[in-house]
Amino acid sequence: MKLSLERNAPMPKDCVLVEPEGTVFLSFMQTGFIKAVSRTRYASGDAAATGAFMVSSAQPKDGEESDAMHALTFVSEVAGDEKIVILERFNTKDDAEAAWSMVHRSLRRYVVNERRKRAWRTFLRYVGVPFIVLAVGMAMVRYLDSHNGSLEALNAIMRAAGTMNGTQASRNLSQQGMTQPAGSASATLVDTTRSADVAAVSQMASIHFGLDNQPPEKTLYVYSDPNCPACKQFESHITDLAKDFSVYVLPVAYQGDDHGKAAAALCAKDQQGAWVSALGGAVSRDGSDCLNGYTGVKANMQQFERLGFNSTPRVVSGTGFIFPEGAPAKMIRLQAAEK
Repeated sequence: MKLSLERNAPMPKDCVLVEPEGTVFLSFMQTGFIKAVSRTRYASGDAAATGAFMVSSAQPKDGEESDAMHALTFVSEVAGDEKIVILERFNTKDDAEAAWSMVHRSLRRYVVNERRKRAWRTFLRYVGVPFIVLAVGMAMVRYLDSHNGSLEALNAIMRAAGTMNGTQASRNLSQQGMTQPAGSASATLVDTTRSADVAAVSQMASIHFGLDNQPPEKTLYVYSDPNCPACKQFESHITDLAKDFSVYVLPVAYQGDDHGKAAAALCAKDQQGAWVSALGGAVSRDGSDCLNGYTGVKANMQQFERLGFNSTPRVVSGTGFIFPEGAPAKMIRLQAAEK
């Protein structure tokens, strides 16, 4: 058995290509007589006139024999001068006409593709680009409006909430022996346009998890409802975030207007344990029928509605940034680091 490692020579082929600028590349290595490679380009600008590919045939003189009497030629007229160039010669007229057909098909494809490109460029310029700019602009406006909001307006809402309900709720809860952390459940929001203007801190009813005495960028406030299935699922994210943040849960009664579980958790001696039990459906006995707890939940609900929230849980950073609805712990960490 013999092994041949020699590469077979490629079969010569006829080739017609039209380059992007309109130059026609010709090579008839299979059927051509001259077997030349040529490049033909139409005249452009002020010198442009007429150009055409055509098949020309000649008759041999009497008593003479000659091969390749058929040719593919290019006839052009530039600045009043007519020129005829023989691009390739062929032994038969059929070969010459086949070569002309290849040139015709290639030029046709080139013209059709150029028209399609021009149509797409026109569409993108007058329709596609304005639509993309509009869509991106609307998305940015919606994001800033729904997630970041107006910091100055948010400060005013927080100050109003503290004036109306926060101080009274804190006083009532302290009479029950409840301990509120120094950094309460409402963030100290700083207006970035006026760094000297620091919003007043409002004492809202909250349940603390995680680290103590953290700066605003490491503090989170979570509006949560014990009757909300999504809040039950989010509890594992709170446990995760409590490893690196100071997390204050602000109990609200958004689902069904049921204040009982949230109020009982606020009045319980073990607030964290009572909150976890409330998420599981249980009501703390030592905190049942607690008027101060109802007052705290009501204050939280008023602030929740002023902020325009319509779902739970919702997370707000101590810097005033409102995280996207349904954001998990991983996303909250990333966005908190960026802010």
